[in-house]
Formats: sequence, structure tokens, C-alpha cells
Amino acid sequence: GKPWVLPSVSEAESRLLASPDENKEYLPIDGDSAFVAKALQFAFGTDAPLDNLAGVQALSGTGACRVGAAFLNKFVPAGT
Repeated sequence: GKPWVLPSVSEAESRLLASPDENKEYLPIDGDSAFVAKALQFAFGTDAPLDNLAGVQALSGTGACRVGAAFLNKFVPAGT
């Protein structure tokens, strides 16, 4: 079956599609840089040194996190 879509989600989608000013281009491969910076500040604190942190925006939530963790486990030395 199809998932039930919340009315608020349908309304937001309609507004975005109807807006001539909304940017509907794809994001760069690493996501929306402003969103990533805010997410890093949320995770590590507003005083966190963002120059020493890295982050990316990914689709599918836990699936993307799982793939990222598997990559790090395979290619980044322990204790890094």
C-alpha cells in the first residue's frame, strides 16, 4: 500500500511547488552547507570548532548512517 501523507506535508509540498522563488535545483553532493553547519553546531555545541569537524547531509536516515559507519570502519584507522 501507499503511505498516508500528513495534511501538513501535502500543504508544505504544494507551497514549495507553487513558489516561483524557491530553488528547486538538486543540492551538491555533500548537501546544504548551511544545514550541515547548523547540524554540527547542534551536535557538538555552538562553540565547537567547525574548522576541525566534517559533516555531510545524506538521504534515508539510518541507512545512510549505516553506510557511512561501514565506510569509516573499513578505511579509517582505529583511534582516529
